[in-house]
Amino acid sequence: MKKVLYISMIGLAAMVFCTSFSIKKEIVQGSANVATATDDKAQAYVDLGLKSGTKWKTANEYGFYDQEAAINKYGTQLPTYAQWAELWKYCKWQWTNNGYRITGPSGSSIFLPAEGNTNCDGAVSGICKEGWYLSSSKDGSVVDIMFYTPGFVSLSSQPNCYKMSVRLVQAK
Repeated sequence: MKKVLYISMIGLAAMVFCTSFSIKKEIVQGSANVATATDDKAQAYVDLGLKSGTKWKTANEYGFYDQEAAINKYGTQLPTYAQWAELWKYCKWQWTNNGYRITGPSGSSIFLPAEGNTNCDGAVSGICKEGWYLSSSKDGSVVDIMFYTPGFVSLSSQPNCYKMSVRLVQAK
């Protein structure tokens, strides 16, 4: 089994901030190739053993996105509300020092860092404490999202002016 080094610029900043200015590298176990957020072609997808067959990317995309920009750039690779719900319901979520390790029925896992978000006024908040992830599902100007803090995970919704992290999927 190879190890995957997960680094994104926002995630790296959060890791530095969260560990009192010492760099901490998160190692993700899985059967994937080595990947970094700057080399999209090298990033692998992990089969967590979910009934839908959805595979989850090993790292976030660089930056924060509103839903329209994320859909324009990534299209059907943006998870649906149902895919987030399946991940929430059928996987084990374990908080680490700056995000959740999510282990699927297959025993494989991904790591979702708590990178925070950018609110409608442009202020960044929640770094190291909150995870905000977009879905492709929306109702008018409200977007369905995955939101978490240490000890709390929720499927929720927010105005589309919020900018959040993006984790891509491959559907079966």
